[in-house]
Amino acid sequence: MMSGAVMWSSFNFIFSQGAGTVIFLIIAAQLPVHVFGVIALATVAADFVSMEGRYAAKDAILQAGQFDTPTLNAAFVSFLALATLMAVALAALAPFVGSAYNEPLVATFMALFGLMLIPVPWISVMDALMMRDLRYREMAERNIVATLIGGSIGIAMAFSPWLIWALLAQRATTQVVQIILLHRLTHWTPGFSMKWDAARDFLKRFFSLWLVKTLVTTISRVTLIVFGLRYDVATMGLLRANNRITEAVQGPVISPLIDLWFPLMSKVRGDIDGEREVYNSIVRTATLVALPIFAGLAVTANDVIALLLPERYDGVAPILQASSITFLLIPVLWFNNVALNSMGMNKLSLAYTVALVASSLAVLFATHGLTPSHVILLMSAPAAIVGIAGNIVINKRLQQTNLVHYLGLLPPALATCAMTGVTLLVSYGMSDWGPLLRLSACVVAGCACYFGWLLAFHRRWFMDCVRLLINRRAKPV
Repeated sequence: MMSGAVMWSSFNFIFSQGAGTVIFLIIAAQLPVHVFGVIALATVAADFVSMEGRYAAKDAILQAGQFDTPTLNAAFVSFLALATLMAVALAALAPFVGSAYNEPLVATFMALFGLMLIPVPWISVMDALMMRDLRYREMAERNIVATLIGGSIGIAMAFSPWLIWALLAQRATTQVVQIILLHRLTHWTPGFSMKWDAARDFLKRFFSLWLVKTLVTTISRVTLIVFGLRYDVATMGLLRANNRITEAVQGPVISPLIDLWFPLMSKVRGDIDGEREVYNSIVRTATLVALPIFAGLAVTANDVIALLLPERYDGVAPILQASSITFLLIPVLWFNNVALNSMGMNKLSLAYTVALVASSLAVLFATHGLTPSHVILLMSAPAAIVGIAGNIVINKRLQQTNLVHYLGLLPPALATCAMTGVTLLVSYGMSDWGPLLRLSACVVAGCACYFGWLLAFHRRWFMDCVRLLINRRAKPV
């Protein structure tokens, strides 16, 4: 199950994020930097429902494990009521937010993004029905088609007199296409029959999961708002551009693995050996892929930005470098809350997430007079400590020692250290070359060093990961 899910989920995110990145770069070349800051500010509140709320509702349905029509209707109606309240609140608050930032356009965008929350509950229920049967292939097809059609509309708007509406048109079109395709795949339509006890159970699960997911993203969203107040809207635009690039990179690496937790853990829940295998396999696979990618991106950030964005976005490079360094903590802290939730430990997951958010935001508010990149780096220090504490809790639950867990992550960590040293030498040695040639040389040298190190010193560990991904039984490590 894991092999097939990883393959299709990875293909989904690689294609969707790759196409999404190309679309973003085309639109970014047409839009002023401050427009990205306006869009980022306008979507901060709406995304709590359209992103975190959507996935929390899906996970709550999967966690309950009941898919009869009255239960699904109860989940839909409950979530729809919350989405409608949020849409009304956004419309009411939009003028005040626009006035506070002296950007009237923010108010217009906030109200429109709020209106787009109404269809989200329907999408969540249909997503849950797809994930119940592990239909990752159909999910990939849906996302690819929606990305391409939405992107085409966004690009067309960017080259028209209505270019400031390009991002809104892209998101709205993508949402409509997703609904149409999901309905064709699931044939589910909301009805009137529902169980009130199922609604209460859904809300209990939903709020717990939503709070965890919301708190996780609160760090980036509060950072965005604070940067806008501390610096200016243009800095928000630079941070938004940085986030779009890092999302395009980490999406194909991390998102497919995050999507595995609830469907796979639901198959082995209560079986410690099965839960341990799922946990270790996902985290080790993430470590294998994430560490070299983000270490390489940290080294080549200047060249990447020079090649991808116009000169007015040069300020993104140091922010991208700092963000890439923080992404090296992915194996330590990124999966802790979803792992705890998928094993039914919702209260511990909430406590862990609160500690993570509180420690990171404390550093954010305490750092004055520093550059955005320095603030981002400092915020990762307390997060690493909280992440290690989360690892301890999970390993105790899975009846394995921390030493065994961390030794399982050591091979790619050592290979990444060697690769980083080589790419730094190549980058400095080719300082007089153009960004394209220098970046290409770093990629070739880094890949050769990373995989060469693994094959030379950790062949068995590496081959076990390969066997897992190509659907062969892996030997115990």
